[in-house]
This record gives sequence, C-alpha cells and structure tokens, in this order.
Amino acid sequence: MIIAWIWIVLCFVIAAGASSRGRSGVGWFFISALLSPVIAVIMLVCLRPIEDTQVETVEKDDKELQAFLAWRKQQKLDTPEDV
Repeated sequence: MIIAWIWIVLCFVIAAGASSRGRSGVGWFFISALLSPVIAVIMLVCLRPIEDTQVETVEKDDKELQAFLAWRKQQKLDTPEDV
C-alpha cells in the first residue's frame, strides 16, 4: 500500500515537472503511472522544454502571415464582403 502511495506521489511530481517545462502535466502523469516514474523522468529530462521551440515557430508563422497578407492586398482580395 505504501508503494502505491509513493508511486502516485512521484507521478504528481513528474506531472508538475512536465508542466513547468511546457508539456502536458496530465499526460505525463498517466505516462509515469503506466510505465514507471523512473522511466518517465528519464524521458522528460531527455526532451527539451517547449518554450524554446515555440518562439521560433511563432516568428516563422508571423513572417508567413505577413507575406500572405501582403500578397492578399496586392491581389486586391480584401473586399468588404470578406471582412
């Protein structure tokens, strides 16, 4: 019974750690509950935090959006019925 409580507490700790790294805490809770807290913590440590990659993606998407909006304006597709 004590081992089950320790297992659950470790799953919550891993979920909190995953959440702080930008990952789904609920998902990592279930991963650690199903596999093992030891395996889950090794997997979590091997993965990069998501915040690092989101900045690059947003900047890239913003440039693509600006290019699309410029093309749309050039083609005169902005009509009152589109808005």
